[in-house]
Amino acid sequence: WNADEWSAVGTCVTAVIALVAAVFAWRQVGEARRTREAQSQPFVVVDIVPSKVWANILNLVVENIGTTLARNVRISFEPALRSATVTELSDSVLLTEGLPAMPPRRRLEVLFDTSHDRAKSELPMRYDVVVSFADARGRAQEPLRYVIDLTYLYSLEYIKEHTIHDAAKALEQINATMKKWSGRNGRLSAWVRDEDTASMRERVQFDLT
Repeated sequence: WNADEWSAVGTCVTAVIALVAAVFAWRQVGEARRTREAQSQPFVVVDIVPSKVWANILNLVVENIGTTLARNVRISFEPALRSATVTELSDSVLLTEGLPAMPPRRRLEVLFDTSHDRAKSELPMRYDVVVSFADARGRAQEPLRYVIDLTYLYSLEYIKEHTIHDAAKALEQINATMKKWSGRNGRLSAWVRDEDTASMRERVQFDLT
């Protein structure tokens, strides 16, 4: 080949490399854009978890763990959500009408059932959940599907975790005890002991006996 032919081949190779690089860069930009959009979208999760107050209490939890506002949140359960101990949640506004909006990190936790009463009933232990919602601009998002299976909760053991609820309960007990110490006009009754006098009396009694 002469110099012109080699030059033409080099130009073609350079163009092919540039085209491949452009396609790769375009795919990288698209992937970065999709990742950025996914990170900036709302993400509503639904679950049933034991309560921190008492492990036998089962709470229904709805939370937006995303970074933006979720609009028109709708939650459906199959079969219909039923409880052995409390008012049916399936009739609540939460499930019949949904939530108009859920800000980021908003967590809604409500009483669902008690595990020991549910174990004695014939209510279902498995639910298929579908959550539909829109983003902050009102654009509908792909529905999220969950499977909630309560059977695994009955094979686990839990360690008691003292929370602010325990602190409030202790303060109530202290308040009730201090009320018993009140005297006239609501004043605090106090008992004063002279340790020197008490010690001398104990010594005298010891010597006499």
